Amino acid sequence: GGDFIPYRLSDIAEVIPGTRLTPQERDKGDTPVIQGRNLTIQSLKFDDLDRISVFETGRKVYIQSGDVLIQRIGNQPTAFLVPPELKGVLAIETVHVIRLNDSHRKLGRYLTEFFNSEKGHIYLSTVLRGAVVPSLN
Repeated sequence: GGDFIPYRLSDIAEVIPGTRLTPQERDKGDTPVIQGRNLTIQSLKFDDLDRISVFETGRKVYIQSGDVLIQRIGNQPTAFLVPPELKGVLAIETVHVIRLNDSHRKLGRYLTEFFNSEKGHIYLSTVLRGAVVPSLN
């Protein structure tokens, strides 16, 4: 085998907090959003997503195929690999987006499997913040 080279997540990816919505943007609208609770759905489809009104003010985070999403809130956050059909959906504040660098995009599936494993949950618990409701910050 080859040499093992450890990487920090920050060396191979950007971790992007989901879009923080204004109260007005929480109204029903046409823009599909993905949120933490969606990540537990086995075969998540575009039609399963809520839709909101979005104003083009402020920073918006739209997911890309191959992004790894992680629930921001909870004791055992779920990781989710974004399939091509969900590209362009708005990620909101209950999700962190891990966007792998181009040279590491193929690691998305493995990273998702790791974060959903027992060791992955242990790792995520070391970076969780919050006393009552743990939050990944």
